[in-house]
Amino acid sequence: MVILQITRNDYANAKMSPANTVASAGYLADAIHEANPSVRVRIMTYTREVTENAVAGVAWDAQRDALAALAATRSPWCDVIWGGDFWTLEDAALHNTTDPVHPNDWGQEKMTAGSVGDDFPFRPEDLGTVFAHYKAGADLLGGPVAGTPTAFNSAPALAISGTSTVPGHLRVEMTRGGTRGGTPAPRFAWSFLRGGIWGENDVAMPANGVYTLGTTGVVLTFPAGSYNNLMYWEHKLGVGQLVDMSGNLRHVSAFSSANLATYEADSLGHKPALSFGSVMQQYRLAGVTLNPPYAIFAVAKKNGTAAAGTLVGRNGSLTTGALMYVNTATSFAFNDGQVQRNMSGIDPLIPHLYGVIVDGANSALIVDGTSAVVSLNNVPLTAYTIGGDSQNSFRWDGVISDVLFLGGRPSETAIRAILRRARHEYGTP
Repeated sequence: MVILQITRNDYANAKMSPANTVASAGYLADAIHEANPSVRVRIMTYTREVTENAVAGVAWDAQRDALAALAATRSPWCDVIWGGDFWTLEDAALHNTTDPVHPNDWGQEKMTAGSVGDDFPFRPEDLGTVFAHYKAGADLLGGPVAGTPTAFNSAPALAISGTSTVPGHLRVEMTRGGTRGGTPAPRFAWSFLRGGIWGENDVAMPANGVYTLGTTGVVLTFPAGSYNNLMYWEHKLGVGQLVDMSGNLRHVSAFSSANLATYEADSLGHKPALSFGSVMQQYRLAGVTLNPPYAIFAVAKKNGTAAAGTLVGRNGSLTTGALMYVNTATSFAFNDGQVQRNMSGIDPLIPHLYGVIVDGANSALIVDGTSAVVSLNNVPLTAYTIGGDSQNSFRWDGVISDVLFLGGRPSETAIRAILRRARHEYGTP
Protein backbone atom coordinates (compact mmCIF):
# COMPACT_ATOMS: atom_id res chain seq x y z
CA MET A 1 0.00 0.00 0.00
CA VAL A 2 1.17 3.52 -0.81
CA ILE A 3 -0.39 6.59 0.84
CA LEU A 4 -0.13 9.84 -1.10
CA GLN A 5 -0.59 13.19 0.57
CA ILE A 6 0.77 15.55 -2.01
CA THR A 7 0.07 18.85 -3.87
CA ARG A 8 -0.77 20.85 -0.73
CA ASN A 9 2.06 23.36 -1.22
CA ASP A 10 1.36 23.71 -4.94
CA TYR A 11 -2.27 24.48 -4.19
CA ALA A 12 -1.76 26.72 -1.13
CA ASN A 13 1.00 28.76 -2.78
CA ALA A 14 -0.73 28.88 -6.17
CA LYS A 15 2.23 27.25 -7.93
CA MET A 16 -0.24 25.83 -10.43
CA SER A 17 -3.99 25.92 -10.87
CA PRO A 18 -6.11 23.95 -8.36
CA ALA A 19 -7.27 21.65 -11.16
CA ASN A 20 -3.70 20.93 -12.24
CA THR A 21 -2.63 20.10 -8.70
CA VAL A 22 -5.36 17.48 -8.54
CA ALA A 23 -4.35 16.14 -11.95
CA SER A 24 -0.72 15.83 -10.83
CA ALA A 25 -1.81 13.61 -7.93
CA GLY A 26 -3.59 11.43 -10.47
CA TYR A 27 -0.49 11.17 -12.64
CA LEU A 28 1.58 9.88 -9.71
CA ALA A 29 -1.14 7.43 -8.65
CA ASP A 30 -1.34 6.11 -12.23
CA ALA A 31 2.43 5.72 -12.42
CA ILE A 32 2.48 3.69 -9.20
CA HIS A 33 -0.34 1.49 -10.47
CA GLU A 34 1.37 0.95 -13.81
CA ALA A 35 4.62 -0.03 -12.10
CA ASN A 36 2.88 -2.50 -9.79
CA PRO A 37 -0.87 -3.13 -10.29
CA SER A 38 -1.05 -5.07 -7.01
CA VAL A 39 -0.28 -1.96 -4.96
CA ARG A 40 -3.22 -0.23 -3.30
CA VAL A 41 -2.93 3.56 -3.60
CA ARG A 42 -4.64 5.73 -0.99
CA ILE A 43 -4.87 9.49 -1.47
CA MET A 44 -5.12 11.43 1.79
CA THR A 45 -6.78 14.82 1.60
CA TYR A 46 -5.02 17.82 3.11
CA THR A 47 -5.29 17.88 6.89
CA ARG A 48 -7.23 20.76 8.43
CA GLU A 49 -5.19 23.97 8.92
CA VAL A 50 -5.69 27.05 11.07
CA THR A 51 -6.12 29.39 8.08
CA GLU A 52 -7.83 28.15 4.94
CA ASN A 53 -8.39 31.00 2.50
CA ALA A 54 -9.65 30.05 -0.94
CA VAL A 55 -6.98 29.84 -3.66
CA ALA A 56 -7.89 31.03 -7.16
CA GLY A 57 -11.54 30.93 -6.12
CA VAL A 58 -11.37 27.29 -4.99
CA ALA A 59 -12.11 26.56 -1.32
CA TRP A 60 -9.96 24.10 0.60
CA ASP A 61 -12.84 21.70 1.11
CA ALA A 62 -13.67 21.85 -2.58
CA GLN A 63 -10.05 20.93 -3.32
CA ARG A 64 -10.25 18.05 -0.86
CA ASP A 65 -13.44 16.84 -2.52
CA ALA A 66 -11.75 17.03 -5.92
CA LEU A 67 -8.93 14.78 -4.70
CA ALA A 68 -11.50 12.33 -3.35
CA ALA A 69 -13.35 12.34 -6.66
CA LEU A 70 -10.08 11.63 -8.47
CA ALA A 71 -9.47 8.61 -6.23
CA ALA A 72 -13.00 7.35 -6.88
CA THR A 73 -12.38 7.30 -10.64
CA ARG A 74 -9.52 4.87 -10.03
CA SER A 75 -11.39 2.44 -7.81
CA PRO A 76 -10.87 -0.36 -6.79
CA TRP A 77 -7.10 0.04 -6.64
CA CYS A 78 -7.27 3.61 -5.37
CA ASP A 79 -9.36 5.19 -2.59
CA VAL A 80 -9.42 8.23 -0.33
CA ILE A 81 -8.41 8.85 3.28
CA TRP A 82 -10.35 11.85 4.58
CA GLY A 83 -7.44 13.48 6.41
CA GLY A 84 -9.15 16.87 6.26
CA ASP A 85 -11.94 15.64 8.51
CA PHE A 86 -9.90 14.06 11.29
CA TRP A 87 -10.41 17.32 13.23
CA THR A 88 -12.42 20.50 12.73
CA LEU A 89 -11.27 23.98 11.74
CA GLU A 90 -12.03 25.11 15.30
CA ASP A 91 -9.56 22.52 16.65
CA ALA A 92 -6.89 23.01 13.99
CA ALA A 93 -4.56 24.91 16.33
CA LEU A 94 -4.60 21.97 18.75
CA HIS A 95 -3.50 19.52 16.06
CA ASN A 96 -0.87 21.56 14.21
CA THR A 97 2.58 22.84 15.09
CA THR A 98 3.22 26.53 15.63
CA ASP A 99 3.97 27.07 11.92
CA PRO A 100 0.71 26.35 11.84
CA VAL A 101 0.58 24.01 8.83
CA HIS A 102 2.12 20.71 9.82
CA PRO A 103 0.33 18.31 12.18
CA ASN A 104 1.88 17.99 15.63
CA ASP A 105 2.27 14.69 17.50
CA TRP A 106 -1.46 14.54 18.27
CA GLY A 107 -2.31 15.27 14.66
CA GLN A 108 0.18 12.66 13.45
CA GLU A 109 -1.39 10.08 15.75
CA LYS A 110 -4.80 10.73 14.23
CA MET A 111 -3.38 10.56 10.70
CA THR A 112 -1.82 7.19 11.49
CA ALA A 113 -5.00 5.85 13.07
CA GLY A 114 -7.10 6.99 10.12
CA SER A 115 -4.67 5.44 7.64
CA VAL A 116 -4.54 1.95 9.11
CA GLY A 117 -8.29 1.42 9.42
CA ASP A 118 -8.91 2.15 13.09
CA ASP A 119 -12.08 3.88 14.23
CA PHE A 120 -12.38 7.28 12.60
CA PRO A 121 -10.06 9.70 14.46
CA PHE A 122 -12.71 12.40 14.87
CA ARG A 123 -14.99 11.87 17.86
CA PRO A 124 -18.15 13.92 18.41
CA GLU A 125 -16.97 14.53 21.96
CA ASP A 126 -14.09 16.54 20.46
CA LEU A 127 -16.56 19.29 19.59
CA GLY A 128 -17.17 20.37 23.17
CA THR A 129 -20.85 21.06 22.42
CA VAL A 130 -22.17 17.51 22.83
CA PHE A 131 -25.41 17.44 24.80
CA ALA A 132 -25.79 13.65 24.65
CA HIS A 133 -24.35 10.83 22.54
CA TYR A 134 -25.68 7.28 22.30
CA LYS A 135 -23.78 4.59 20.42
CA ALA A 136 -24.66 0.92 20.11
CA GLY A 137 -21.00 0.01 20.34
CA ALA A 138 -20.69 1.53 23.81
CA ASP A 139 -21.05 -0.27 27.13
CA LEU A 140 -24.80 -0.82 27.26
CA LEU A 141 -26.88 -2.11 30.12
CA GLY A 142 -29.08 -5.18 29.85
CA GLY A 143 -32.53 -5.76 31.30
CA PRO A 144 -35.22 -8.34 32.04
CA VAL A 145 -34.82 -11.43 29.88
CA ALA A 146 -37.77 -12.34 27.67
CA GLY A 147 -38.60 -14.86 24.97
CA THR A 148 -37.36 -18.35 24.22
CA PRO A 149 -33.95 -19.16 22.71
CA THR A 150 -33.95 -20.49 19.16
CA ALA A 151 -33.06 -24.19 19.17
CA PHE A 152 -30.97 -25.92 16.50
CA ASN A 153 -30.40 -29.56 15.52
CA SER A 154 -33.50 -30.86 17.31
CA ALA A 155 -32.47 -29.39 20.65
CA PRO A 156 -35.25 -29.28 23.25
CA ALA A 157 -36.79 -25.97 24.34
CA LEU A 158 -34.34 -24.15 26.61
CA ALA A 159 -35.89 -21.76 29.14
CA ILE A 160 -34.19 -18.45 29.90
CA SER A 161 -35.00 -16.01 32.71
CA GLY A 162 -33.56 -13.40 35.04
CA THR A 163 -32.40 -9.82 34.56
CA SER A 164 -29.28 -9.54 32.45
CA THR A 165 -26.55 -7.09 33.36
CA VAL A 166 -25.36 -7.02 29.74
CA PRO A 167 -26.94 -7.15 26.27
CA GLY A 168 -25.62 -9.35 23.52
CA HIS A 169 -26.12 -12.37 21.33
CA LEU A 170 -26.08 -15.39 23.62
CA ARG A 171 -25.01 -18.79 22.31
CA VAL A 172 -25.29 -22.01 24.31
CA GLU A 173 -23.93 -25.23 22.82
CA MET A 174 -23.54 -28.78 24.03
CA THR A 175 -19.95 -30.00 24.17
CA ARG A 176 -20.72 -33.52 25.45
CA GLY A 177 -23.97 -35.41 25.20
CA GLY A 178 -25.80 -37.32 27.87
CA THR A 179 -28.94 -37.36 29.97
CA ARG A 180 -29.74 -34.58 32.43
CA GLY A 181 -29.06 -35.92 35.90
CA GLY A 182 -27.09 -38.86 34.50
CA THR A 183 -23.46 -39.87 35.00
CA PRO A 184 -21.36 -38.44 33.52
CA ALA A 185 -23.30 -35.22 33.27
CA PRO A 186 -23.79 -33.57 29.86
CA ARG A 187 -21.53 -30.57 29.37
CA PHE A 188 -22.08 -27.26 27.57
CA ALA A 189 -20.45 -23.92 26.76
CA TRP A 190 -21.95 -20.45 26.67
CA SER A 191 -20.77 -17.09 25.36
CA PHE A 192 -21.90 -13.57 24.49
CA LEU A 193 -20.89 -12.08 21.17
CA ARG A 194 -19.60 -8.56 21.91
CA GLY A 195 -21.74 -8.37 24.99
CA GLY A 196 -18.86 -7.65 27.32
CA ILE A 197 -18.72 -11.23 28.71
CA TRP A 198 -17.31 -14.15 26.78
CA GLY A 199 -18.58 -16.97 28.98
CA GLU A 200 -17.41 -20.43 29.99
CA ASN A 201 -16.12 -23.24 27.78
CA ASP A 202 -16.87 -26.37 29.78
CA VAL A 203 -19.78 -26.50 32.21
CA ALA A 204 -21.40 -29.59 33.72
CA MET A 205 -25.20 -29.51 33.42
CA PRO A 206 -26.69 -29.50 36.95
CA ALA A 207 -28.93 -32.41 37.81
CA ASN A 208 -31.93 -30.07 38.12
CA GLY A 209 -31.02 -28.32 34.82
CA VAL A 210 -30.83 -24.82 36.36
CA TYR A 211 -27.65 -22.82 35.78
CA THR A 212 -26.82 -19.12 36.28
CA LEU A 213 -24.44 -17.64 33.72
CA GLY A 214 -21.72 -16.16 35.89
CA THR A 215 -22.48 -12.60 37.02
CA THR A 216 -24.72 -11.81 34.07
CA GLY A 217 -27.97 -12.45 35.94
CA VAL A 218 -29.16 -14.80 33.18
CA VAL A 219 -30.56 -18.16 34.27
CA LEU A 220 -30.85 -21.18 31.98
CA THR A 221 -33.17 -24.11 32.64
CA PHE A 222 -32.47 -27.25 30.64
CA PRO A 223 -35.50 -29.57 30.41
CA ALA A 224 -35.23 -33.20 31.43
CA GLY A 225 -34.10 -35.51 28.63
CA SER A 226 -31.16 -36.51 26.48
CA TYR A 227 -28.72 -34.20 24.70
CA ASN A 228 -26.05 -34.62 22.02
CA ASN A 229 -23.09 -32.45 21.12
CA LEU A 230 -24.69 -31.14 17.92
CA MET A 231 -27.37 -29.22 19.78
CA TYR A 232 -27.15 -25.50 20.40
CA TRP A 233 -29.31 -22.44 21.12
CA GLU A 234 -29.09 -18.73 20.32
CA HIS A 235 -30.87 -15.78 21.90
CA LYS A 236 -30.63 -11.99 21.52
CA LEU A 237 -30.81 -10.15 24.82
CA GLY A 238 -32.32 -6.69 25.07
CA VAL A 239 -30.86 -3.34 26.06
CA GLY A 240 -32.32 -1.77 29.18
CA GLN A 241 -30.53 1.57 29.03
CA LEU A 242 -28.55 3.57 26.47
CA VAL A 243 -25.46 5.05 28.05
CA ASP A 244 -24.63 8.70 27.32
CA MET A 245 -21.05 8.72 26.03
CA SER A 246 -20.70 12.50 26.40
CA GLY A 247 -20.09 12.28 30.13
CA ASN A 248 -23.20 14.38 30.79
CA LEU A 249 -25.01 11.39 32.34
CA ARG A 250 -28.11 11.78 30.17
CA HIS A 251 -28.71 8.05 29.96
CA VAL A 252 -32.02 7.00 28.41
CA SER A 253 -33.96 4.08 29.86
CA ALA A 254 -36.33 1.67 28.18
CA PHE A 255 -39.98 2.70 28.29
CA SER A 256 -41.08 -0.91 28.81
CA SER A 257 -38.77 -3.38 30.54
CA ALA A 258 -40.75 -6.18 28.93
CA ASN A 259 -40.13 -4.80 25.42
CA LEU A 260 -36.45 -4.09 24.89
CA ALA A 261 -34.67 -3.35 21.64
CA THR A 262 -32.19 -6.12 20.92
CA TYR A 263 -28.45 -5.83 20.51
CA GLU A 264 -27.14 -6.67 17.03
CA ALA A 265 -23.42 -7.38 17.21
CA ASP A 266 -22.79 -7.22 13.44
CA SER A 267 -24.91 -4.60 11.72
CA LEU A 268 -24.23 -1.38 9.77
CA GLY A 269 -20.59 -1.31 8.73
CA HIS A 270 -20.15 -4.56 10.69
CA LYS A 271 -20.58 -2.49 13.85
CA PRO A 272 -23.16 -3.02 16.62
CA ALA A 273 -26.66 -1.58 16.37
CA LEU A 274 -29.97 -1.68 18.22
CA SER A 275 -32.81 -3.50 16.48
CA PHE A 276 -36.31 -2.04 16.89
CA GLY A 277 -39.67 -3.41 15.79
CA SER A 278 -42.28 -2.18 18.29
CA VAL A 279 -43.23 1.28 19.50
CA MET A 280 -42.99 -0.13 23.02
CA GLN A 281 -39.23 -0.53 22.53
CA GLN A 282 -38.57 3.21 22.64
CA TYR A 283 -36.15 4.78 25.13
CA ARG A 284 -37.17 7.92 27.00
CA LEU A 285 -35.57 10.85 28.78
CA ALA A 286 -37.34 13.78 30.49
CA GLY A 287 -36.30 16.74 32.58
CA VAL A 288 -33.71 18.19 30.22
CA THR A 289 -33.29 21.56 28.56
CA LEU A 290 -31.78 21.90 25.10
CA ASN A 291 -32.41 25.36 23.72
CA PRO A 292 -32.05 26.28 20.04
CA PRO A 293 -29.91 26.44 18.14
CA TYR A 294 -29.23 22.72 18.45
CA ALA A 295 -28.63 19.75 16.15
CA ILE A 296 -29.51 16.05 16.11
CA PHE A 297 -27.79 13.37 14.02
CA ALA A 298 -28.66 9.67 13.77
CA VAL A 299 -27.30 6.71 11.79
CA ALA A 300 -30.03 4.22 10.97
CA LYS A 301 -31.67 1.91 8.44
CA LYS A 302 -35.30 0.84 8.10
CA ASN A 303 -36.50 -2.67 7.31
CA GLY A 304 -39.61 -1.58 5.41
CA THR A 305 -41.46 1.43 4.05
CA ALA A 306 -45.07 0.57 4.87
CA ALA A 307 -45.18 2.77 7.98
CA ALA A 308 -43.58 5.94 9.29
CA GLY A 309 -40.53 5.43 11.47
CA THR A 310 -39.34 7.59 14.37
CA LEU A 311 -35.66 8.14 15.09
CA VAL A 312 -36.14 10.80 17.77
CA GLY A 313 -39.61 11.52 19.09
CA ARG A 314 -41.70 13.23 21.76
CA ASN A 315 -41.86 11.94 25.30
CA GLY A 316 -45.03 11.45 27.32
CA SER A 317 -47.67 14.17 27.02
CA LEU A 318 -45.47 16.63 25.15
CA THR A 319 -46.92 17.67 21.79
CA THR A 320 -43.99 19.92 20.89
CA GLY A 321 -40.27 19.30 20.71
CA ALA A 322 -38.60 16.99 18.21
CA LEU A 323 -40.21 14.46 15.93
CA MET A 324 -37.41 13.40 13.62
CA TYR A 325 -38.73 10.66 11.41
CA VAL A 326 -39.07 8.99 8.03
CA ASN A 327 -42.66 9.95 7.27
CA THR A 328 -43.15 8.32 3.86
CA ALA A 329 -41.44 5.67 1.76
CA THR A 330 -39.15 8.33 0.27
CA SER A 331 -39.24 11.27 2.66
CA PHE A 332 -37.39 12.38 5.81
CA ALA A 333 -39.08 14.96 8.03
CA PHE A 334 -38.79 17.02 11.19
CA ASN A 335 -41.80 18.29 13.13
CA ASP A 336 -41.46 20.63 16.12
CA GLY A 337 -45.16 20.53 17.01
CA GLN A 338 -45.86 23.74 15.14
CA VAL A 339 -44.44 23.23 11.66
CA GLN A 340 -43.12 20.27 9.68
CA ARG A 341 -40.42 20.27 7.02
CA ASN A 342 -39.71 17.42 4.61
CA MET A 343 -36.82 16.24 2.45
CA SER A 344 -37.74 13.87 -0.36
CA GLY A 345 -35.84 11.42 -2.52
CA ILE A 346 -34.68 9.25 0.40
CA ASP A 347 -34.30 5.46 0.36
CA PRO A 348 -34.66 4.49 4.03
CA LEU A 349 -33.84 0.85 3.29
CA ILE A 350 -30.13 1.67 3.10
CA PRO A 351 -28.06 3.17 5.93
CA HIS A 352 -28.11 6.96 6.20
CA LEU A 353 -26.80 9.72 8.40
CA TYR A 354 -29.94 11.75 9.16
CA GLY A 355 -29.59 15.19 10.66
CA VAL A 356 -31.49 18.34 11.61
CA ILE A 357 -30.26 21.75 12.69
CA VAL A 358 -32.87 23.77 14.58
CA ASP A 359 -31.98 27.42 14.12
CA GLY A 360 -35.05 29.41 13.14
CA ALA A 361 -35.01 30.57 9.52
CA ASN A 362 -31.53 29.07 9.09
CA SER A 363 -32.52 25.53 10.04
CA ALA A 364 -31.57 22.57 7.87
CA LEU A 365 -32.44 18.97 7.13
CA ILE A 366 -29.46 16.75 6.30
CA VAL A 367 -29.20 13.29 4.78
CA ASP A 368 -25.63 12.13 4.23
CA GLY A 369 -23.90 14.84 2.23
CA THR A 370 -27.06 16.61 1.09
CA SER A 371 -28.70 19.41 3.05
CA ALA A 372 -31.77 21.58 2.57
CA VAL A 373 -32.26 24.94 4.26
CA VAL A 374 -35.66 25.16 5.98
CA SER A 375 -37.41 27.38 8.49
CA LEU A 376 -38.34 25.94 11.90
CA ASN A 377 -39.65 27.40 15.12
CA ASN A 378 -37.09 27.52 17.86
CA VAL A 379 -38.88 25.08 20.15
CA PRO A 380 -36.64 23.90 23.03
CA LEU A 381 -36.26 20.23 23.89
CA THR A 382 -37.33 19.32 27.42
CA ALA A 383 -37.71 15.59 26.76
CA TYR A 384 -37.16 13.11 23.96
CA THR A 385 -37.42 9.49 22.91
CA ILE A 386 -35.27 7.27 20.70
CA GLY A 387 -36.77 4.55 18.51
CA GLY A 388 -40.41 5.63 18.82
CA ASP A 389 -42.77 8.58 19.28
CA SER A 390 -45.19 8.55 22.22
CA GLN A 391 -47.67 10.92 20.55
CA ASN A 392 -48.32 9.22 17.22
CA SER A 393 -47.11 5.73 18.21
CA PHE A 394 -44.67 5.72 15.30
CA ARG A 395 -42.16 2.94 15.79
CA TRP A 396 -38.75 2.50 14.20
CA ASP A 397 -38.71 -0.71 12.17
CA GLY A 398 -35.02 -1.40 11.68
CA VAL A 399 -31.69 -0.62 13.30
CA ILE A 400 -30.19 2.49 14.90
CA SER A 401 -26.43 2.65 15.42
CA ASP A 402 -25.73 6.16 16.68
CA VAL A 403 -27.67 9.20 17.95
CA LEU A 404 -26.00 12.53 18.69
CA PHE A 405 -27.44 15.71 20.24
CA LEU A 406 -25.42 18.93 19.97
CA GLY A 407 -26.00 22.17 21.82
CA GLY A 408 -25.46 25.11 19.49
CA ARG A 409 -25.11 25.15 15.73
CA PRO A 410 -22.31 22.92 14.43
CA SER A 411 -19.80 24.45 12.04
CA GLU A 412 -19.53 23.28 8.46
CA THR A 413 -16.27 21.48 9.23
CA ALA A 414 -17.93 19.76 12.20
CA ILE A 415 -20.76 18.56 9.94
CA ARG A 416 -18.21 17.24 7.44
CA ALA A 417 -16.37 15.39 10.19
CA ILE A 418 -19.63 13.84 11.47
CA LEU A 419 -20.46 12.77 7.90
CA ARG A 420 -17.02 11.22 7.25
CA ARG A 421 -17.17 9.38 10.55
CA ALA A 422 -20.56 7.89 9.65
CA ARG A 423 -19.21 6.75 6.27
CA HIS A 424 -16.08 5.27 7.82
CA GLU A 425 -17.78 3.44 10.69
CA TYR A 426 -21.23 2.58 9.36
CA GLY A 427 -20.96 2.55 5.57
CA THR A 428 -23.41 5.40 4.91
CA PRO A 429 -23.33 6.92 1.38
